[in-house]
Amino acid sequence: MAGSLGAAYSLPAAFLSIVFGPLSDRYGRRTPMLVGLGILSLTSLGGTIAPNFPLLFTFRILAGLGAVQPSQPTLPPLGIISLTLSAVEPWPGRWA
Repeated sequence: MAGSLGAAYSLPAAFLSIVFGPLSDRYGRRTPMLVGLGILSLTSLGGTIAPNFPLLFTFRILAGLGAVQPSQPTLPPLGIISLTLSAVEPWPGRWA
């Protein structure tokens, strides 16, 4: 059962990151991030008070949906940072 709870969170986050990426391009990065954090917070709270497994499973799926939006807008800046850092010599003055 623990594996299914992990998959219920991870699978929506994996598949819907492709869908929510253009939303952050269209509406800016801040609005989808705040909406996602709100969804993630509410569904995590709902999961803590869920009285049975099917309701907990449902809250984990919804938490996975909410987890996509906060993580998606942060990916392009991380790519820019990694490209910038890869252009810099890793150890200045090292021996060849």
